[in-house]
Amino acid sequence: MEIKTGHIKCSSCGAAIDFPEGTLKKRFKCPFCNVENFILNEDLSVGGLNHELSDAKVHKRIIEIISDSHFPPYDIFENIYIKKVNRLIIPVHWFLACNGMATFTYERGIKKEFNQVSFSDDDNGNRTYTRTDWTPMSAVVSDIRDYLVSANKEYNEVFIQLYGDVRNQEIGDAESLTYADEAIDTKFDWTEAEVTSGTLKDLVTQTIEAKAHESVENISSRNEHLDSVHIQKTETRKISIGIYEIIFEYQGRDYKIYLSHDGNVSYTEGLPSDPNAQSIVDSKTQERDLIEDSFKKKFLVAAIIILISLGIMTLLAFIGIFFLIAAGILIIIYIPVEKECRARAKALEDAKNDINNGFNQVKENFLKNRVAMKGALSHVSGDPEAF
Repeated sequence: MEIKTGHIKCSSCGAAIDFPEGTLKKRFKCPFCNVENFILNEDLSVGGLNHELSDAKVHKRIIEIISDSHFPPYDIFENIYIKKVNRLIIPVHWFLACNGMATFTYERGIKKEFNQVSFSDDDNGNRTYTRTDWTPMSAVVSDIRDYLVSANKEYNEVFIQLYGDVRNQEIGDAESLTYADEAIDTKFDWTEAEVTSGTLKDLVTQTIEAKAHESVENISSRNEHLDSVHIQKTETRKISIGIYEIIFEYQGRDYKIYLSHDGNVSYTEGLPSDPNAQSIVDSKTQERDLIEDSFKKKFLVAAIIILISLGIMTLLAFIGIFFLIAAGILIIIYIPVEKECRARAKALEDAKNDINNGFNQVKENFLKNRVAMKGALSHVSGDPEAF
């Protein structure tokens, strides 16, 4: 596929040097004087990632993604129609060893015990108290990693979902890229400066925030605050990455699935679901929640805890026995409520399992028949890699 067309003038002899069709190189030797010339056009990629999936493997990934969705309809594989499988080429800013840093402030809590003179005979003249002392703390949080940021506005959100959490990708050089003739080259319409102040800053901020909160997850803390994140860039390159856009129709509505270049990461904005299955689950869930959150259950639990506590504290006195007896009576009343709650929870799980088992049987028959879904990938029928 032709990524860049045109020609440059040789810096030595002035001859016109055509771009070889399909190339992403930045260096060309003049065929007349043999002097190496450089292309300085910033839109030209220096490397990237190929589309790695065959049609059969794309078909298989669609099956997997639909199967993992929320209550897929039983007839999805029979009535789905795959309209297109677009192999998109996304222009990308590759920020190498990008360093983000920010000051993280918080208060750390340390529990301390202290004694206080008591006038109660039960405390032997002393009573132990526990309090939390809060100490202001600060730290510099930083992280260095590579970031891939789309240089195309239309597919920015898709690209974030597919590559926003990428660490170090094995980016191929320009000579290794072999995009198919039918691949769609999306336009380069976001400069490095624009994405640095936008998408890149958002991604780096998310990384630093996650690292900051992780640093205090094992201690008691409060009033956490992260200052503005500062970004230090080292080197930025322009690359091209192939992604897949699958458009399919089900019951008159179009849906989209996006896959990374290797198919390992997917992104959708919603997939078909069985409304009847959802209605059954919602009904069972509501029944369970009504029991779980009922005033009767909460009142019984609270009353039992209070009565047992009072009974233990006043056990030496005769009245403590009455508190414990009252708690025992409430426990007897509570037992059938808890049994009903558990029964509702089991009914909910059983309903989910029945729905999932029904779909799994449909899926198993579909995989066994090896007849591909209708539409753009129907030609992979019979191919074991497609199922």
